Amino acid sequence: MRVYLRRGWVAFAAILLISLIMQWGSPGVEVHAQGAQALITAPKNGEAVRGEVRISGIAVHPQFQRYELYYAPWPPPSGDQGWIFIGEAHYNPQPNGLLGLWDTRPLPDGPYALKLRVVKIDGNYIESPIIRVDVANTVPTPTPTPTVTPTPRFTPTPAPTPTPAVVALPEIPTPTPIPSPTPTATVVAGQQGGTGRGFFSQFEQIFDGDRLRRAAVRGARYALWAYLVWIGYEILKRIILWIWIRVRP
Repeated sequence: MRVYLRRGWVAFAAILLISLIMQWGSPGVEVHAQGAQALITAPKNGEAVRGEVRISGIAVHPQFQRYELYYAPWPPPSGDQGWIFIGEAHYNPQPNGLLGLWDTRPLPDGPYALKLRVVKIDGNYIESPIIRVDVANTVPTPTPTPTVTPTPRFTPTPAPTPTPAVVALPEIPTPTPIPSPTPTATVVAGQQGGTGRGFFSQFEQIFDGDRLRRAAVRGARYALWAYLVWIGYEILKRIILWIWIRVRP
């Protein structure tokens, strides 16, 4: 029984020693030691990039030798096959800053994977979490923005200031004076006092009743027409004044 136990412990120790030798002799991913860090902080996961991309992050380790940047088409490959080296190896640790530049212009647009690898002196390494970025170098043709024509604003035309109408008064014809007939002295032959009779004849002709009546009627008619014209002028003037007051702004 003891022999079997001794042989089991020997076999276990041999297997453990062999595994340690194999791990020491061949490089591989190790668990992060204290003070070791590999992290990409920019670009962010899911970010769209174009042109020359600045990759920033942290690449430190107590046994630091170098760090390397890689990309691959998405989805990322499971092993080292398919990853493409970016630029060159960097032999100075980066506590937090620019890790390198990635020129995406030769690449077709689409999703890609990025990762950072920090290599130790013994050849082992640690890697950052893989992030996805979308390369979009083809800028879409901008859609022309339609030109909006402003609607003309209606400006009301100011109403013209009414000008008072000038009413022309009708011209009242001046009555043509009718010349009085020159009295002709009538001398009756064979009658005494012919000179006195001629005087009375002239007086009767001047103060003839029909002539006076006709002159009075004509004067009254002219006076009536003048009065009617004056009344019409006053009425028209008041109407125009009332209209002007109403339409004045």
